[in-house]
Amino acid sequence: MMTDTGSTAAALPVREVEVLVVGGGIAGVAAAIAARRTGARSVLLLERQFLLGGLATSGLISIYLPLCDGRGKQLTYGLAEELLRLGAAEAAEALYPDAWLNPEGDPAERSRQRFQVQLNPWFYALQLEELCLASGAELLYGATVAEVGCRGDRIRSVLVQFATTERLLVRPRMVVDASGDAIVALLAGEETAVYEQQNILAAWYRYYDGTTDLLQPLGAAELPEEERRERGLPPVAPAARWTGVGAVEQSDFASAMHRWILEDFRGKGGSLTSVPQLPQLRMTRRIVGVSVPDDDPGAVWPDSIGVIANWRRPGPGYEIPFGSLHGPRVRNLLAAGRCSAATERFWDQTRVIPACALTGEAAGTAAALGDDVSELPVRRLQEQLQRAGVRLRRPQTLR
Repeated sequence: MMTDTGSTAAALPVREVEVLVVGGGIAGVAAAIAARRTGARSVLLLERQFLLGGLATSGLISIYLPLCDGRGKQLTYGLAEELLRLGAAEAAEALYPDAWLNPEGDPAERSRQRFQVQLNPWFYALQLEELCLASGAELLYGATVAEVGCRGDRIRSVLVQFATTERLLVRPRMVVDASGDAIVALLAGEETAVYEQQNILAAWYRYYDGTTDLLQPLGAAELPEEERRERGLPPVAPAARWTGVGAVEQSDFASAMHRWILEDFRGKGGSLTSVPQLPQLRMTRRIVGVSVPDDDPGAVWPDSIGVIANWRRPGPGYEIPFGSLHGPRVRNLLAAGRCSAATERFWDQTRVIPACALTGEAAGTAAALGDDVSELPVRRLQEQLQRAGVRLRRPQTLR
C-alpha cells in the first residue's frame, strides 16, 4: 500500500473514472456491464491476460455450472442467466440444456437436466469482449495492479503496470476487486483470508482425437473437509497442496499441471490443441466480511442480492448477502466472485461461474449507485437488481 501524496501523479498519466473493475473473469465482466447499465458514466476494466473470462476461458474450466436446484426450479437470474444464454447460443459444446433454453421445454425434463452448459472457451471469450465493449465499458489488457494509494478509509489511486512497461495512475470513485486473488483488497489494507485447506492439482486440457476437439478434465476441486466428514468419506491427503497466492507457488502449480498433461496426453494420440494459460487454482485469497454460515446455509438475508444453486448436488439454493461483497475497513471497495467473503467451506459454492456472475452484477450495480459501501441504501440496490431481472429470494416452496 502506498500513501497517496499526489507526487506520483505528476510523473504519470492519470485517469479519473467512476468505477474501476480489476479482473476480467466472469465476475469482472458482470461488474463492468452492470455498472454501465446502472448509469456509471465511466467504467474501466483491467485484465492481466489478453482474453476475458479468466479460468472459464484462459483456464479451460469451461463448464457453466447450474442456475437451477436440480429439481426443476431456476434459482439464479439476471446477468448470470444472460451470460449462460450468450454462450449457449453460439459457443455450446456439451451439456446443452434444451429443456431450459427452449420456451417450450418439457418441465419434467428440467427436473432431470440441470440448467448448465459446457462452452467453447475461445469463442466465449470473444463473446464476452463483444458484450462488455457494447455496454460502454473501457477495457485495458495486459494490466496488473502494482500499488494502491489510500487516504483514510478510502482508495484514492491505483497504480497500474502494463505488459508494455507503461504505467497509469487511476483515480477511481469506486473499485470492484474481481481479481480472483483479492489483490486490491490486500494492498488497500482490507482484511483478507487465504484458503486454509489449500488447492489440489487440476490440469484440464483440450485435444483433437481425429474427429472432435475434446475437453479432458484432470482433477478438480476437492470437497470441503467438513463436507467429507458429513458424508462419511475418508480424508484425502494428496502429495501436494497449494495456497496459490505467491509467485513461487503459482509457478510450481503450473509446472505440476504441465507435467500431468504431458503424462496423460502422450498415451492418447491425436493432437494437443489447448493447454491452460492460467494455473487452475480454484480458491486463493478473499476478503473477510459477512458470510453464509455453514450451520444454516438456507438463511434468509434481508440484504440478499440474489440466489445461487448448490452446484454439487440437488437441493435448495443459498441467498447471498450484500455484506459478503465488502469488508469493514475500505469504504469504496467491493469484492466479487472468488474475492467475496465466504466461510472456508462455503467458498466452494461462491467461486463458480454463476455465483461470480451474480456477485459481479451486484458489485457493479452497487458501485454505480454510491461511493460508500457502509452507507449504500441496500433497498435501492435490491430494487435496481430486481429491475435487471435478478430474483432475491429462494422460491417459497423450498423454505
